[in-house]
Amino acid sequence: MFKEKGTYGYAKNYKNRKLTGTIVFFLFILIDVIMTLIVFQTRNTIFIVVACLLSLPFAKFLIAYIMCIKFTPLKKEEYERVNEISEKNNAITVYDASISRTEGMRFFPAVSIKNNNMIALCPKADTNDKLKEYKSFLEDVCKGTKYKYRVVITSSVNKYKKELDKIKSPDETTLLIDRHIKERLLDMGV
Repeated sequence: MFKEKGTYGYAKNYKNRKLTGTIVFFLFILIDVIMTLIVFQTRNTIFIVVACLLSLPFAKFLIAYIMCIKFTPLKKEEYERVNEISEKNNAITVYDASISRTEGMRFFPAVSIKNNNMIALCPKADTNDKLKEYKSFLEDVCKGTKYKYRVVITSSVNKYKKELDKIKSPDETTLLIDRHIKERLLDMGV
């Protein structure tokens, strides 16, 4: 069963799919090589080409799994609390989001978008350097658009709640822009 991108549990589901794909392709390659050696007693057959071709999707799945191995989603209790806070504040919230660029990939367990603000919960962003790094990744979401968003990275649910409580409700136009920014955020990662 596939989870929709931006919903809670997507990261775990994505990791499991990539791990399963990696194992399946590895087993196909292994079986192909062993059967070829047993049946033909040589590697000089067309069946070895099949194993070589299967190594491409195997590598793709393996790299995707390695890239997302460090994704740490919110615990169930944290998710429930963040979801309650988001619903109370009428915020658009994206869970298990990632942003990739040439410097690497960063994982955001929760990002709320409301009235030209992006409030992200990132427990791993616990130092000033990490806060700046995560903030720059999230600021990339609005690059190339005419919209300016205030980006705040928080490392705890309490700080997240405090920041989200400060923001007033958006009007209809701003709400449409917030939805557009949500789609851009989802498009920037895996």
